[in-house]
Amino acid sequence: MYGEWSKEYALLTAWSRQALKTENIELFGYKESGIAAILAGALLDENITVSVEKSPKSFVFTNKATSHELSMGFCLPNILKWGDLDSAISLNANKVSFID
Repeated sequence: MYGEWSKEYALLTAWSRQALKTENIELFGYKESGIAAILAGALLDENITVSVEKSPKSFVFTNKATSHELSMGFCLPNILKWGDLDSAISLNANKVSFID
């Protein structure tokens, strides 16, 4: 699901650059869509800022309450073999802001 959402962020970014002639784009995501925004920002090498609200900064939870705030769509098989969200955050060429 996150792959599909990330593709949609990329398509909207390309469309807004072409149709609206925008230069600065901010991707925003809330909870799970914030993860997709982070992943899209890591894949797009353009001038993009990413802002996420109430999204996790890691797939590794130290607090049980945090993991229960997300839906079952959050479960990605073998995602930790690729890397944690901090890896995707560091791949973003531009700023990633967290709003809690």
